[in-house]
Amino acid sequence: MRDVWCIRDVLRLLAEMPFVDRLELAAISGWSRGAVYESLAVLEDAGLAAALPHATVDVPPTRRFHLTARGLRKLSCEEGIALDALLRSRPVSDRWRRILLERLDAAAVNYRVA
Repeated sequence: MRDVWCIRDVLRLLAEMPFVDRLELAAISGWSRGAVYESLAVLEDAGLAAALPHATVDVPPTRRFHLTARGLRKLSCEEGIALDALLRSRPVSDRWRRILLERLDAAAVNYRVA
């Protein structure tokens, strides 16, 4: 899973769906849990992604992943688009992060139910 194209795909998915956990990412991508866990570990080790711990009464403890500033710059280069264009085209700006975090609990419950 350490191939460059796989890492690029995980970067894209995290840009499209910030704060997804590993099981959700496996379900969405169709990859095995092992492949997703390994990819996210590689991204974290490289400083391209980070995780936020998250739990509620309705949702068991999990780690929700998002791209770091370094990860956003890497994806910008991989996609061949300017960073500001990436920030406008995907929910990864600071404004979007605040909106998503405020709604994270409700979204997490919906993911689990689905």
